[in-house]
Amino acid sequence: MDPNTVDKNDDRYSHYHRRIQHPRMDCYNLRIMLQRKLEIGEIEMGNPEGGKATQHQVMMLSHEPSGDAWKPWEDNDEEACETEMENPAFTNTDGVASRFAQTVLSQQLFDSLDFSENQIKEASKAITAIAAGKPYDPLPKEAIVFTDEDIFYPGEHLRPLYLTTHINKHPLKRAFVYGGASLNLISMHTLDILGVQRSAIRMRTTSVKGFGGHTQTSIGIVNLVMKVGPIRALTPFYILEDDTTFHVLLGRGWLLNHKVVASTYHQCVKTNMGGRKYRIPSTSNPFDPDETYMA
Repeated sequence: MDPNTVDKNDDRYSHYHRRIQHPRMDCYNLRIMLQRKLEIGEIEMGNPEGGKATQHQVMMLSHEPSGDAWKPWEDNDEEACETEMENPAFTNTDGVASRFAQTVLSQQLFDSLDFSENQIKEASKAITAIAAGKPYDPLPKEAIVFTDEDIFYPGEHLRPLYLTTHINKHPLKRAFVYGGASLNLISMHTLDILGVQRSAIRMRTTSVKGFGGHTQTSIGIVNLVMKVGPIRALTPFYILEDDTTFHVLLGRGWLLNHKVVASTYHQCVKTNMGGRKYRIPSTSNPFDPDETYMA
């Protein structure tokens, strides 16, 4: 039923709900609606006489009204609104952080700490997120970070970084991750173990410089389907005649193609795939008892 003149003259008439309920100044729903619009910058508050900003003077609307029909909140939303008012959460922490950084007290604090412009921005975001009860992570979602929890072998060590890989569904324990190589390498002996036919090899002579500066000539190149953790892809390998202590060597090309970051200190590699972070630990026992001489 539409309100009449008598209802509108009542002290408890709410213009927001359009019924006798409570005065406009006591309306939690209206307060939250205004607070949200303030946070996202849809409205600005101020005093037309140049005084301090007040809570209930709306000076400008920065958006056009939408075509959807406006409906007042129902009574069952009132309790939820009261709870939300008691535990305010900013919906746009970046906007609040920007305004916080411009206050006199915050500027005095940051000046006393000799913060740079970027430090002020990050500190304001962190303080605003804490005030809103939200977690604050300054790193982008795609950032890869190593922590002490990632350390596979505690204490000092000089271990090379070996990963377990599968080629032709055959497990290999020593996929040597080496960022100093631009090529992926495999020995002819390993190809024989994998049962790769000679017809799969493309004959191509390429000079490969070893650790000691000596140069070797590769027999050719072969493309093999390799799986390391969640990474499964057709991978090119240059073939060496000499036997090696590793089964395969993964160089910078493989690391860059799959956005893998390796840490010999933590003895693991990390990557992001499909918005999900993966940690691939090193092989715990890369050498069998009869292979200890190679370690």
